[in-house]
Amino acid sequence: MWAHPGSSKPSRGSHKQQNTNTKGKIWQAPKSTEIAKMAKQRNKSQMKEQENSIKEEINEMQLSKFSEVEFRAMILRKLSSMNKNTDMLKINQMEIKNHQEKIKNNISKIKNTLEGINSRVEEAEDQINELEDRVGKINQSEPKGKNNLKK
Repeated sequence: MWAHPGSSKPSRGSHKQQNTNTKGKIWQAPKSTEIAKMAKQRNKSQMKEQENSIKEEINEMQLSKFSEVEFRAMILRKLSSMNKNTDMLKINQMEIKNHQEKIKNNISKIKNTLEGINSRVEEAEDQINELEDRVGKINQSEPKGKNNLKK
C-alpha cells in the first residue's frame, strides 16, 4: 500500500499507527482510556435520546388507551385551563398598564414640582443680583459723599 506525504494512511511496510499531519506533528491513536471515555459519553447521549423516545411512546400509548369521549374531555379540560391562564395574563397585563400610568403621572408631577422650584430659585437669584447691584451703587456713592463732607 502506497501513501502520499501528509496522508493519514500508513505507507507501505509501516506497522505503527502514527502519521504526520500538515504541520509536521505526529498523530497518535487515542489511548484505550480515552476511547472508553468517548464511548461512555456517546452511550450517555444515546441513552438520553432513547429515554426521550420511550417517554414519547408511553405518552402516545396512554393517549391511545383513552376512548373518544375521554380524549375529548381531556382536551376540553386542557383548553379550559389554558383559557383561565390567558385570562389571568390579561388581568396581570392590565394591572401593569395601570401601574405604568400611575408612574407616568407621578413622574409628570415631580417634573412640574421641580420646574416650579427651579423658577423660584431663579427668581431668588435675580432678586439677590438686584440687591447686590443696589448695594454696590450705594457703596460707590457713599465714599464720594463722605469725601465731600471731609473736605
